[in-house]
Amino acid sequence: MAEQSYTGTTYRLRAGSPIYDESGRAYLHTFGGEKNTILIYECTTPNRLPSSDDFMGQGGNLMSASFSKIGDRNHHYQGRIVYQPVFVEENAVTSAYENNLRQQSNAGSEITFIECTSINISYDIMGLVTVSYTVVSNTPGMKVFYVVSSGPGGTSYGGFVTNASYNPLANTSWYETHVTLMAVTSGGTSSRVLFAGDNSPKPGAGEAPLPTWWYNYKK
Repeated sequence: MAEQSYTGTTYRLRAGSPIYDESGRAYLHTFGGEKNTILIYECTTPNRLPSSDDFMGQGGNLMSASFSKIGDRNHHYQGRIVYQPVFVEENAVTSAYENNLRQQSNAGSEITFIECTSINISYDIMGLVTVSYTVVSNTPGMKVFYVVSSGPGGTSYGGFVTNASYNPLANTSWYETHVTLMAVTSGGTSSRVLFAGDNSPKPGAGEAPLPTWWYNYKK
């Protein structure tokens, strides 16, 4: 296996516990934000694992790390390293979040997207794929994607819903839909949002070109 890694960034708003007034409205006392760099290893060698001296408590610049061994003969590992946070202004956190929402939504004032860290994909021996994910939206009603992409240039999965649940997020104007699909890999890369009451229970022609045996299996 060749070494593979990529770098990401997380933002966190520094705040105390919410304070509620008599009407139930919540208020947050905030005091700046944190920006973390995260190095994620899909595959790396044992010499890349950090030393205890690399961590903040020992004078280093790492905040946390975790690794697990891959079952190959070359003793490779996968894992992640979180670097010491950089303190930033609050608007750096809120603007990053708002920009991310705009990029993921093409619905104007409506914002509906799959929360990226919620996606779980599992294959069985028949090639059937169980895909679970969470959709977040600022409009009420159950939202379901029947075609889900693993990412730009990646694999798409199309199928039917085996389980779904819907709930509002407490003390916010946002809503969550938790979805599980029974799917197979497909050639389509597009996804569409279907609303509760939609009369189209599966992707339209051309959206998810599934293999012939899939339709026989569904019967």
